Amino acid sequence: MVDVIARHADLLLLQRYDEGLLSEPKGAAGGVLPKVSDARAAISELKRDLVARGQATDLFGREREHALASLLGSLDQSVLGKPAYATIETKAAHLL
Repeated sequence: MVDVIARHADLLLLQRYDEGLLSEPKGAAGGVLPKVSDARAAISELKRDLVARGQATDLFGREREHALASLLGSLDQSVLGKPAYATIETKAAHLL
């Protein structure tokens, strides 16, 4: 029964999105992006941990050219003097 209710709730949420009825939730302002070198180090550490547990292969965390630097740079943009991604949540959503 809970599964049926959960699926129905998801469908209602999708319908509200399709109809433009969802409002953007408030988020926490700011959010400091890591330096590219710090992000690469964190990804490498995560990769080592996951590979050691058999949950990832050598393909995990491979960067294509300078994709990480480009991604972090795009998240740090401004539009008309204001951050394009003003909250932690919007930065995280676009990072994914």
